[in-house]
Amino acid sequence: MDQLPPSKLKINNRNRLYRKILNQADRYSEYICGMGAATLSVLVTYPINKIMFRQSLWGFNAADAVRQLRMEGIGYLFRGCMPPIIMKSSTASIMFGAYNQYGNWLRSNPETASLLEGHPLWTSFFASMLGGSTEALLTPFERIQMILQDGRTHNQYRNTMDAFMKLRKYGFGEYYRGMTAVLIRNGPSTFMYFGFKDEVKSWVERHQKNMGQNVSFNNLTNFLTGGILGAFISTIFYPINVVRIQMMIQEVGSPKISIWSSWINLYQERYGKPHLILSGIQLNMVRSILYWGCMTVFAEHFRTGLNRFVQRSNE
Repeated sequence: MDQLPPSKLKINNRNRLYRKILNQADRYSEYICGMGAATLSVLVTYPINKIMFRQSLWGFNAADAVRQLRMEGIGYLFRGCMPPIIMKSSTASIMFGAYNQYGNWLRSNPETASLLEGHPLWTSFFASMLGGSTEALLTPFERIQMILQDGRTHNQYRNTMDAFMKLRKYGFGEYYRGMTAVLIRNGPSTFMYFGFKDEVKSWVERHQKNMGQNVSFNNLTNFLTGGILGAFISTIFYPINVVRIQMMIQEVGSPKISIWSSWINLYQERYGKPHLILSGIQLNMVRSILYWGCMTVFAEHFRTGLNRFVQRSNE
């Protein structure tokens, strides 16, 4: 058998590597979509998120929170933005990718497939719970974000890496303070997003009959779909998020308290008044509409682009 010339052999090896990369890109496309979409969405919504954080922390109204940030100066406005960029891009990557992979596994595994056949919502539910639990592994980024956003810590931590290093001496558990609240939030919220996205999108499309089917129509439809779901889900889980913040901004090295104890403390500190306990919920709704609207639009663009890239490369 004739041996291929070195030049052709090199080309064949390169083509095999290229095909392998394409197969991996196709397999992990949902991870890429989630990561890219979240990165862009965080940049759009971070200032609003910081105002909302101050409201949740201190019970301020929006005007007081903005005034406090103005007093601190523009240099501190994006302080703490790196953890949410890393965290959101990572968690969204896991949210999209793990949900997709767990769903495929549940549908392809003979034992689970026979039990879940004809029950797509149950498949979505279990995939969401598994994916949400996987997301919770990234709780340390949320913890660091909360610490850096708290105005009381400006002189204690220079940046994200400094905070990570200084927490290390308190043990591994210090990074995962508030993880219980994260677990309660992640799985159900993932299920509500993926489980009902198609239904909400169909409802939105029915109310846009007069618009032509074009890129703008698709972008608007996806934005409204994500925005409606995001606003609804974030509002339902807002009390959990307030408690999560209270757990995560506890003094480093202090005794850990349960989610129930955190709720009792919060209730007493805010005098049991709902408008103080849920301070910032309106802005949270606005932020969620923007964030999840952008997420859904960007994810669809990434998904479409990746699919076209893989198809063209395979031709």
